[in-house]
Amino acid sequence: MGRQRMKVSRRDSAEWLRLRSDKAIFAASVSVYLESLCLVVALLMLTDHGSVLVQGAPVVWVLAVPLTVWAVWMASYGAAAVMVFRVLMLVDPVVAAVALVVAVRLGAPGVGLFAAAVGGSVGLGGVGWLAYRRTVLWRIGPMGE
Repeated sequence: MGRQRMKVSRRDSAEWLRLRSDKAIFAASVSVYLESLCLVVALLMLTDHGSVLVQGAPVVWVLAVPLTVWAVWMASYGAAAVMVFRVLMLVDPVVAAVALVVAVRLGAPGVGLFAAAVGGSVGLGGVGWLAYRRTVLWRIGPMGE
């Protein structure tokens, strides 16, 4: 009789334990989540010229709920969640910059506050990228690949 191989669950694997203890991936995930929230606020300011959270309530739900679902999904470090993470990290600042150009061209009121939200999105994107480059996830790739 040959030696039977014990099946190791994903949660008990060495990679999973390293990911769970990696502070850099937590910092990168939080940074990208906040970056995306800054973009949501900037987009809401582009569409609504009053109180963003009161007048734009349905828009807040449409934009922010999928983002929050992704944040919970990111805790599994699966391939799809990490792919969305990388896309958000790189695309959000570009979308924010384009939205700023549109806001300036349209002469939207409160461009200074809008620019601050865009700056927050771009800055947090940079912080997320720098933190992500220092993570275990950068070196080993998503779980389940």
